[in-house]
Amino acid sequence: MSRTFSLSVLVVSWNGRAHLESLLPSLAAQQPVDGCTTETLVLDNGSNDGTVEWIADTHPRVRVIARRDNLGFAGGNNLLAAEARGDVLLLLNNDMRAEPDLVARYAALWRSVPGDVAGLAGALTDWEGERLDFGRGVMTFDGHAFGIDQGRPLESARLPEEGEEMLFGCGGNLWICRRSFLEAGGFDPAYFAYFEDVDLGWRLWAGGQRLLACPGARARHRQSATSARLGDSRRGALFERNALATAVKNYEAGLWERMAPVVLLTFASRLAAAGRLA
Repeated sequence: MSRTFSLSVLVVSWNGRAHLESLLPSLAAQQPVDGCTTETLVLDNGSNDGTVEWIADTHPRVRVIARRDNLGFAGGNNLLAAEARGDVLLLLNNDMRAEPDLVARYAALWRSVPGDVAGLAGALTDWEGERLDFGRGVMTFDGHAFGIDQGRPLESARLPEEGEEMLFGCGGNLWICRRSFLEAGGFDPAYFAYFEDVDLGWRLWAGGQRLLACPGARARHRQSATSARLGDSRRGALFERNALATAVKNYEAGLWERMAPVVLLTFASRLAAAGRLA
């Protein structure tokens, strides 16, 4: 990769002013990276908490795009990616605080990767920086995905090695070539939120591009601080619908024909279990 590049940091926010009060200063305080110019873009997804006005007053260098409607995490990042000027995109959740060397860690690895690498997957910790929130994910046969060792102390959590191949990264801390993101179609906007990063990773790999781990690029996360506002019912529905969509969309035709019965049966059993619990 080139020694010089431009970076666009993308943040989608919905009534997240309180979270941005931690995130935006942490971005402004990043260690400088030679040969890297940076811009920060925030999409306000129809908030009513004064986010747009607050950013204009306190962080005038941040580009804000305000919507009246809520495009969700997936559609919101797609809009920002289209507006971005950078060669590289850094996607961050709004409910985070970036470690001071996050960009520097990403940039150091990015400059050494071969051309078939589309992006790098960073790590997330809890707000205290003591326990793992995301380091490596696994996907099940039915499109669901889970983080390994989530909640374990960092000292004992199994983090991937730097440069290790990853099926997908967490969309809340993802460094990706803008061209690769756009050519892959970005996130599927129909997902709204959840598993859009799993779907993207699968599509990138199917297209001959790789994702690599960069576990030293860390951000602290207030887990589900924003998404919890959706409510348990809607979150559960998005989880199940998007997992099924990921499987249906991405299995190769011959393999899908063999896997469809068990995938659909599993989906039906989950719906039945949810109905009994409702």
